[in-house]
Amino acid sequence: MPSSAPDEPSDLYALLAPLVAARPEMNPWVRLSPGGMQYFPDYQLLEAMLGVPIGEGAGSQSGRLAKATDAWVSHELRRAGFGTDEVWPRLTAPRILPREVGLFVESLPTAIRGTAQACLEGYSRECIEVQPDSGGDGCGECLERSPIVSVQDSPCFEVGDRLFD
Repeated sequence: MPSSAPDEPSDLYALLAPLVAARPEMNPWVRLSPGGMQYFPDYQLLEAMLGVPIGEGAGSQSGRLAKATDAWVSHELRRAGFGTDEVWPRLTAPRILPREVGLFVESLPTAIRGTAQACLEGYSRECIEVQPDSGGDGCGECLERSPIVSVQDSPCFEVGDRLFD
């Protein structure tokens, strides 16, 4: 099943991103006394973000309330000082990006950095087909992952199981 493109209304994170962008950049840490700091969460943003799935009539079973909460918590962790790629979900595609991958892309020469970023963003939107791995007996001790057997319309990557065989 293809994933939603970020500009489709079904992509909740795309609907939440403007709410985050509209909030003023404020330091959430306040010095209350010498040596004493307190963190003040942005509860108004939480209210606005939860209002999106509630306004759609999404129930708790849809997962959209949980996604909105995840997006708010990740935003608060970034406000607290964590890096953009150290907290997931990101509000931009790809939603999950290991810190090391982000550092690698940032270390690329400027001439190819933009292309690499576009490939990551495009790759995260494509349909990935996986094939069940019957290497275990279903009891969970098999640690192998399901092989990726095809990626439809991949913009930059050719992905597969045992490509070099």
